[in-house]
Amino acid sequence: MKIRELLRDLKLNKYESIAYEVILKRGVVEASIISKEGDIPFGKIYESLGSLSAKGLIEVQNTRPKKYKIRNPKTTFRDILNKKQLESEEELKNLKDTLLQIENEISKISVQEHKEKTFWITAMGKEIDEMMGSIFSEAKNEIFMIPYIINKSDQTKSALLNIPRFVKEINKTVGRGVKIKVILPEKFAQVQIKILKKMRFFDKIIKNVEIRILGELSPEPFTVIDSDKVVLRVNDPINKNKILAMIKIIDNELSKSLKEKFNEMWKIAKPIKEN
Repeated sequence: MKIRELLRDLKLNKYESIAYEVILKRGVVEASIISKEGDIPFGKIYESLGSLSAKGLIEVQNTRPKKYKIRNPKTTFRDILNKKQLESEEELKNLKDTLLQIENEISKISVQEHKEKTFWITAMGKEIDEMMGSIFSEAKNEIFMIPYIINKSDQTKSALLNIPRFVKEINKTVGRGVKIKVILPEKFAQVQIKILKKMRFFDKIIKNVEIRILGELSPEPFTVIDSDKVVLRVNDPINKNKILAMIKIIDNELSKSLKEKFNEMWKIAKPIKEN
């Protein structure tokens, strides 16, 4: 990639990028020469040079006529990076303060009780990954999960690439004090564990998540979050190994019944062996 294109990525405009490149090649040069060699309109040359100087990219010798040279690139780019980092930290701090204020104001508002006992959200396509991520971010106390298992016929590249992200989400969630229990159907468990071991994630998961294997039954995947939310998978009618959609349902009664079902299966399931 040409230096001029890279400079545009630093938010320099067309004439600033050209002027910088001319000065770089020339060493020390006057504005008239920069304008001529860079084909920069004379009415734009001093504006461009002034901007480059203000950004700390060039140095100016105040003679008549003025002469310009490139400021040491290592020093310049380090300063730009440090300045951007400070700006990002300040922006992040301001955003955090704003979000806390909004959260505080929301807590003061009296919300009317909904007549409907059930509320659901459907995710399809790329939205499925976002919903799966929300399982961990929304949990406050516990997650009971019979997950969708990646088997030999469904080891898609995207599915495998998502594993590291979900492992990271699991570790963060457990770090907040959330308990996670998982039941793996036996016919899928060996394949899934083999994948996790190959990707070197098994040890990390087994330390943070209670896992049991259920041999007699093959339950459909579902997840219960904090006794008030349920996440269900909808299979593609043409290819049952493919997810068509995920549905998150906010319903205390449904959550309670599925949690009871999970606990029944948990009692007869066998603890997973680490080796």
